[in-house]
Amino acid sequence: MFVITLIKGNVGRNASQSVLATGHADIVQTPSGDWYAVFLATRPQNPPNSAGYPQLGRETFLAPASWTSDGWLKINDGKDITLDMPGLYKLDRPKIWRDDFRGKFTDKAWYTQRTPYKQFHKFVNGGLRLFGNVYTLDDRETPAAFFRKQEDLNVIFSTQLDFTPTSPRHEAGITVFLSIWYHNEVGLTLHPETKVRTVFVKTRTGPMAELKTIYAPTAEAGPVNLFIKAEPNQYSLGYSVGGGNVTYLATVENRWLQSYVQGWQNFVGTHFGVYSLAGRLPMLIPADFKYVQTQLL
Repeated sequence: MFVITLIKGNVGRNASQSVLATGHADIVQTPSGDWYAVFLATRPQNPPNSAGYPQLGRETFLAPASWTSDGWLKINDGKDITLDMPGLYKLDRPKIWRDDFRGKFTDKAWYTQRTPYKQFHKFVNGGLRLFGNVYTLDDRETPAAFFRKQEDLNVIFSTQLDFTPTSPRHEAGITVFLSIWYHNEVGLTLHPETKVRTVFVKTRTGPMAELKTIYAPTAEAGPVNLFIKAEPNQYSLGYSVGGGNVTYLATVENRWLQSYVQGWQNFVGTHFGVYSLAGRLPMLIPADFKYVQTQLL
């Protein structure tokens, strides 16, 4: 019989640790006979203890395990689970990861929100093309969007978008997405008053996910570079044109993109995504994303 004890560092035992909410363990044995536990945990931020906010949601952790003489399983020799586990977490990662959409997705880490009723994308010379459908990012449905889980606390998610909207209902861009209530976007649309193409930022904060929209100066025709900069305490949304510097238009505290927003629990963590929508109407105008890139800070 396997009896799995909770690991020190779980909330309620040592809430000052930077790795908390440990549990849901699976036990594996290597060909050489060593035992390990694979389990879920969170890394709260700002501050990095039980008073912080885990915007990455539940993540997968690994720790050594052993059996006591009387048949009990001991994980990490009964010690706290930390971010400094020799031989386990110090893995080299590329500073820049990029998907150029050359006829397919680079890997299998892309998600849709539920199963699409019909295809809303195709690969073209120069990138990924999305056609907005009748669903939005607020709907419990499948909007024209692809998502990737945020894996790093300090990272910039970016793309280059070419999109020519013909209605203020039309928008396309990138999102940092927690749920259908809490998500934030930067992209292109038509200004509702001037009817000219413009960069916009949408943020949702507060207990009722209050929406705020900011419009930037007119964006000339042609591609625009879009950026979401993630940091442990906040997310910044911005854009650039050509080879110019990035202009960040708004920031959102990580408290509004974390697992335990009051009344809106979500354990999967934040995702970055690309999307296109038309305000609950179908759209034939393509949104072309040349690439998607993440760059560690």
